[in-house]
Amino acid sequence: MTHLKGSRLNLTIIQVHAPDSSRDDDEPENFYLQLQCLVDSVPKTNLTFVIGDFNAIAGDDSSDNEP
Repeated sequence: MTHLKGSRLNLTIIQVHAPDSSRDDDEPENFYLQLQCLVDSVPKTNLTFVIGDFNAIAGDDSSDNEP
């Protein structure tokens, strides 16, 4: 997390690399709970950006489209 102080506005940047949603364990859920706590800890007056690789996986990994 990076805090930048400006003359009119404070900026907070949170860089993340999330576990992918295909995990069967509690890691993805725990990650998002921790991220929410971190975002909640930033002053509401700050402009906050959460950026990074969220590793979303859409669909299944079947090979229906392969020749």
